[in-house]
Amino acid sequence: MSALRQHIQTQQEKAMRLEYLLNAAYACVDDPDCIDVVLSILEIGRTMARELNEELDGNRLPEEAHHEPA
Repeated sequence: MSALRQHIQTQQEKAMRLEYLLNAAYACVDDPDCIDVVLSILEIGRTMARELNEELDGNRLPEEAHHEPA
């Protein structure tokens, strides 16, 4: 697998984990006893989203991506 394809697959896996995390928060949101859990999940999710965004920045792509036609 090329470095670019591997990079994309890794980011897709991170996005899927973020979706699972947000689904867990959504499942707990109506339970007032779980507010601390929901807030913790949201904080982790925010961090994951920031990391995913950074990894999708064009400057962070594998070197081969900078030589492919647009």
